[in-house]
Amino acid sequence: MSLPRWTSRGGSVAYPQQRRVPRRLACMGGERRRSTMSTVGVIDTSNELAARAEQRLRSERTIWLATVAPDGAPVIRPVWFVWDGHSFLVYSQPSAAKVRHISANPRVCLHLESDAWGENIVIVTGEARVAPDHPPADQTVAYVEKYAWGFERLGVSASEYAGDYSTPILITFGRLRTYY
Repeated sequence: MSLPRWTSRGGSVAYPQQRRVPRRLACMGGERRRSTMSTVGVIDTSNELAARAEQRLRSERTIWLATVAPDGAPVIRPVWFVWDGHSFLVYSQPSAAKVRHISANPRVCLHLESDAWGENIVIVTGEARVAPDHPPADQTVAYVEKYAWGFERLGVSASEYAGDYSTPILITFGRLRTYY
């Protein structure tokens, strides 16, 4: 077995050029990267990729929320959320920038972490609105059940958390994009 030939140019080592992999192939073993995109407002769970995304939206603890700042820059932050199959529920501190951003521009994007290989990607677009008529976090059973561990870790009760994160934000589902 022969090693690649290394050459020196101006005192630095020039590494052999890596073989280019066609863009349509994933990094792992040359497998084809699969993706799916949903129709507006509906996740078609009969599609295997969309069903996997739906399961992750129900089980993941944190999702990344991207809003648009007044200067047009995207602002991305992790948030706790509940997905009910049609919309996302997020609670925020009333003075948080995301509340101001959403009031000015309701278009948002949410995404879940990828796996260690940069795959298993779930991206959702939608429209957000502050929902003052929605019950507080401590009265939303699904939220309290999902984040009981988080309240304990923060050293607060659900009602103390709800007092601080008192602004409910509802995000209606727009489109789903997945990459596996």
